[in-house]
Amino acid sequence: MSTTRKAAERRLSAGVLLTTAAVATSIIAAPTAHAQAASGRHGNTGGKHAVKLVRHQIAVTDFADSYVAKAAPNRTHGTFHKLVATHQRHNTKTVYVKFRVSGVPANARIEDATLEFTRDNHHLPWSKLTLRRVSPRGWNQANLVARRAPGHGKKVSTTYSARRLHQVSFPLHHAIRGNGTYAFAVSSNAKHDVVRFQSQEAQSAPRLRLVIVKPIPLPPHPTPTPTTTPTATPTATPTSTPTSIPTATPTATPTATPTATPTSTPTSTPTSTPTATPTATPACGLSGKLVPSCGLLFGGVTTSWGGSDIVSQRSNANTATSTTMTLSHDYRRPGQTLSPYDVSLAKTHGALLQLNWKPVEHWADAGGGNSTVNSQIDAMAASIKALGSTKIFLTLFHEPENDVTSDPNCPNVTYKGTAGTPTEYRAMWSNVESRFNALGVTNVVWDMNYMNYSPWDCLADDLWPGNSLVDWVFFESYSDNNSTFASQTGHFYNLLTSHSNASHDYLSKPWGVGEFGTNAATASIRDKYYSGVKTAVDTNQFPRLKLLSLFDSPGIGGDFRVAFNASSQPDPTELADFMSLAKDPIIASGEASATAS
Repeated sequence: MSTTRKAAERRLSAGVLLTTAAVATSIIAAPTAHAQAASGRHGNTGGKHAVKLVRHQIAVTDFADSYVAKAAPNRTHGTFHKLVATHQRHNTKTVYVKFRVSGVPANARIEDATLEFTRDNHHLPWSKLTLRRVSPRGWNQANLVARRAPGHGKKVSTTYSARRLHQVSFPLHHAIRGNGTYAFAVSSNAKHDVVRFQSQEAQSAPRLRLVIVKPIPLPPHPTPTPTTTPTATPTATPTSTPTSIPTATPTATPTATPTATPTSTPTSTPTSTPTATPTATPACGLSGKLVPSCGLLFGGVTTSWGGSDIVSQRSNANTATSTTMTLSHDYRRPGQTLSPYDVSLAKTHGALLQLNWKPVEHWADAGGGNSTVNSQIDAMAASIKALGSTKIFLTLFHEPENDVTSDPNCPNVTYKGTAGTPTEYRAMWSNVESRFNALGVTNVVWDMNYMNYSPWDCLADDLWPGNSLVDWVFFESYSDNNSTFASQTGHFYNLLTSHSNASHDYLSKPWGVGEFGTNAATASIRDKYYSGVKTAVDTNQFPRLKLLSLFDSPGIGGDFRVAFNASSQPDPTELADFMSLAKDPIIASGEASATAS
C-alpha cells in the first residue's frame, strides 16, 4: 500500500477508532433556560433554579440488518455474518440497518449520535460511504430483497472506509432526536472492491452511540453561605488580632528593638520575598499563542488505556502514566462543530485542545463563493467563540500534500489527491480565517500541519497560507518505514530551516510535531523509538520544537499504540520506553507551563 494511502487513512483513523463501550459522564452546573424549562415541566415553578447537566453515553445495537444485491433482486441476506456495500457495475449492493431507541427520559435530550460499523476479515477499500434515511416499516432482515427494498430518503451523513481502519463511523448530529425506530441505508462508491462489515450474526453488530444530557435540579443553598461567613469572620478576627498585636508590639519595639527591628525586618523581608517570587512565578507559563516558556507541550491521541471520548482517554492515560498530559487531539469533518467532549476538554484546567478540522472535501468549495459552506464555517467559528477566553489549536485540513491534485511549480511530483491545488488550499484558509475574524473569534491559535513525506517536499512552500495567517508550524514524524524519530524529524526540520524566507517565514514561528508514533514491524526499531524521542528531547536536538503530539491508535496494517507491536500484541519494552518519555522532566516542565496559565 502506498504512503499516500497510509497517510490519508491515518488522518481518518483517530476520529473513528473509539471502540470502548459506554459510559462517560460529565456534570455541568448551569442555571440555563433549558434547565429552568426542565424544572417547570416537573411542577417546580418557584423561580430560577440551578441544575446539574448529567451527560452519559449509551450504545444501542441494531435489531435488524441485511444487504441487497442488484444482481439478485429476490435473494435475502439477513442470516449472513456480513453486510456488503459496493458500486460494482451490474451488481450494486446496499446495506440496511434498523435501530430501536428507548428509555430516553422525557426531560432529557440526545446531544450527539454516531453510527458505528466494524469491518469483517475482508480489508476495507478506500471509498466514500453515504448514509441515507429509509423507512423502518415493511421490512426486516428475513424478507428484505432488492426488488422490495425501501426507497432512499434524505442523506444524513458521509464518511470514508480505508484499509488501516478497523471501524468506520457516521456522525449523525441531530438525526436521532429521541425514542423511536430509525432505519438507514449505506452505499459505497467503490467500483472494484467491496466494503464489508460485521452483521448482528457476527461478534460486532452495528451500533448507535448516543450522548444523552439530563438536567437534575440542584437543591437551593443560598442561606448557609451568607449566614456562616458574616457571623464567624467579624466576631473572631477583630477580637484576636487587634488585642494581641497593639498590646505587645508597642511596648517591645520602642524599648529594646529600635536597632534590631529596622535592621532585621527590612533586610530579611525584601531579600527573601522578592527573590523567591519572581523566580517561581514567571518561570513557567503559556504565551498568548500557547507557546510554553519552559519544556514541551505533550499529549495527543491516547487510546491505549481505553475511554470512549477524548476526555476519558486523557484521564485514563494520565492515571496510567502518573502524568498530566496537556494535549488532547481531536478531528472534525465538514459540517461539524466542536463536540461536547471538545468543549469539556478545552475547559479543563491544564489541558489544551488540538483540533484538526476539514471544512470541506474540495478546497475550492471553501474559497468564499459557496453560501452553504460559509454557513458551516460560521457555525464552527461560533462554537469556538463560545469557549470565551479559552484558546485552542486549530489546523485546517492537515496533511494537505496528500490531497493536492496538481501544482505547476512541482512538475515532477506524482499527484494522487482530489481536494484541489495549493492555490485553492490557500484561498480556503484565507476565507476561513477571514470569516472567523469577522465574527470576532479571538481564541484560535492557527497551526499549519505538514505531512513530512519527502516525495512531496516541493509542495511545502506553495501550500503555506501566509505569514500573517499562521501562528505555529506543525509537521509529522512517523517511523512507518523503520526510520527513527531523529531522522524523520530532522528531514523536515532542516527543510523548513533552509526554505525560510521573507514570504515563507517559518523561522518566525514556534514549531511542533503534530503527530508522531511507530508501527515498525522490526522489533529493534520499534522498541528503541520512544527512547530515541526522549534522547532528542533531553539533548535539545531540535530546539525549535515546543510541542509533541502522540498518535496512539490501532489500525489495520500496523498498530500505532504505545503498548502494542505492529501486530497488536503487547509490547512491554515499547511501553516502558514511552513511560520514561512521558515522565521526562522537560515534558513535566511543559505540563507546568500549561497548568500555571
